Amino acid sequence: MNRIFATIGAVCALPLVATAQQTRPNVLIIQTDDLGYDDLGIHGQKVIQTPALNRLGGESVRFTNYYLHSVSSPSRASLLTGRHFWRTGVTGVHGGRDFMNLDEKTMAEYFLQAGYSTAMWGKWHSGKTDGYFPWQRGFEQAYMGKLYQHENPQGSLNGKNVTFPGQWSDAVCTDMAIEFLAQQHGKPFFAYLSFLSPHGIWAAPEEYRKRYADQGYSKSFSTLCGQIEHLDHQVGRLMDALEKNGLAKNTIVLFMSDNGPTANVGNISLTEQEWALRNPNAARGQKGSNWQNGIHSPFFVRYGDRYTAGENTFFVSICDVMPTLLDLCGATPAKFAKKIDGRSVAPWIEPEKGKQALAQGNLAPIVIAQWHPVFSDRDGILKGKDTAFAPINDQTRPLIEFDRQVTGLHRGYYKLLMNQRGEQQLVLTNLENDPHETENIASQHPKMVAEMQNELKRWFDDVYKNEDSFNMPTFQIGLEKNRRNPVLAYAPFRISSSLSNSQHELSGWGAKGDFAEYLVDVHTPGEYSIEITPKVAKTTASAVFTLSCGNSSTTVRAAEQPSIKLASGKATLRIELAQDAPQPFALTEIILIKK
Repeated sequence: MNRIFATIGAVCALPLVATAQQTRPNVLIIQTDDLGYDDLGIHGQKVIQTPALNRLGGESVRFTNYYLHSVSSPSRASLLTGRHFWRTGVTGVHGGRDFMNLDEKTMAEYFLQAGYSTAMWGKWHSGKTDGYFPWQRGFEQAYMGKLYQHENPQGSLNGKNVTFPGQWSDAVCTDMAIEFLAQQHGKPFFAYLSFLSPHGIWAAPEEYRKRYADQGYSKSFSTLCGQIEHLDHQVGRLMDALEKNGLAKNTIVLFMSDNGPTANVGNISLTEQEWALRNPNAARGQKGSNWQNGIHSPFFVRYGDRYTAGENTFFVSICDVMPTLLDLCGATPAKFAKKIDGRSVAPWIEPEKGKQALAQGNLAPIVIAQWHPVFSDRDGILKGKDTAFAPINDQTRPLIEFDRQVTGLHRGYYKLLMNQRGEQQLVLTNLENDPHETENIASQHPKMVAEMQNELKRWFDDVYKNEDSFNMPTFQIGLEKNRRNPVLAYAPFRISSSLSNSQHELSGWGAKGDFAEYLVDVHTPGEYSIEITPKVAKTTASAVFTLSCGNSSTTVRAAEQPSIKLASGKATLRIELAQDAPQPFALTEIILIKK
């Protein structure tokens, strides 16, 4: 382990805190990426070997009705804030729609305020430019790994770029977590280990993959199985480290995924037979859908021997995690910074208490929402556009109408879904009697459907009227006097009709007058030189832009590095094509460099 920290220096070092005997519990959240409920042996998986997670589950309260969102960024926003992701500014993944508003207060900030040491390692996916990084959102130590780079990982540790050639991301993150645990002496900690596995493209150390290939499984399935087993091994190492450092009895350990599993990743996929092996309980749907297999996750809670291990059928939402942990640690603030959607389920963690509460109807509604809002097609503003990545502004926000949303509501075992593709507008199922969601019983319960739909409408209206909701990111320029300040071309606030935004590029540039606008906040005024980065080199060699911000503007030739003078404060940065381009092109970044 020392070889890792020798390469990254003092930025990793945390002071040892000598205090009186610790009484408040520590917290360790372990979250995986795209792990399915059925990927674990304790839930019926017969092929993939998960001994460490089976053991952890056997020592934990296992919530069988734990629900989150169907993709990564939304789930992580709700986990970190206790708020539904639409309220936090997160309205999707990538394309600028995965930045959590800067005025959101994270769980790490609440724990830091309560006197805890805080740290995180792995996947962040809640904003990837200055101001949004985890070390700026309450984590004293934070390693943000490059997304989906499982082998030879690289990332940023408290703002310093680091690489780990010849290693695997999950192991590197676990090494950092183990080092952190060894340094804890008396002061309580809040730690968040966010694994990148088993998100695709699937990859695993050969020794793990080969175990399944030798059984006759395909390369894709063998790699997936090996990746999950390797992940399981890291969880085992982490649990051993808690024991070794005498922390296990006083540490609340939570384990969860961020959404359901997927059958297809990039250019690799599972056959129907392999998909059935991965999902022995045959739940409907997968990642990205609002059916059970998209939003139902493992959820283990272990707190020494304080709780009776076993299954708890009480209904829990990912929004409940933050208030529950703060409650268990005596760290709940007198008032939350913003309205939260979750509630503490601490009184019902014991399986028998959860069963009793469920029988008594002690339920809070759990809102289900597609990972991106749906826009109406009136006025033709977004005709032909991929609305999962369309900028949200005063022109497009009114197109987010309740009746068009792919959304739903849990009221205990009753689950109402709206506007599911290929289904009637309203689908009601009873998961207790119909866990595979095969029968629409809406016509049998019209009063319940109307009540649930009205409840969902009231929730939507409350979210929609809130100024926090449906925001695009604001790029922080010159924060902490940083010299290089990237503005992501694919995170615009407004674009001309000819342009099309997508996950990692803004395409369609070519005609004079094409433009994009970005929200910026300038912390360090002065002269900034400009770099414009195309997706493909040389496509912008002869392009000429006009760049303006506030009262300043300049002509920008992509092959040159002109400068612009920026004043302090919030403004709109506009880039416009000043003349027709020889060929269409896409942009990825506009970099402002402080002189």
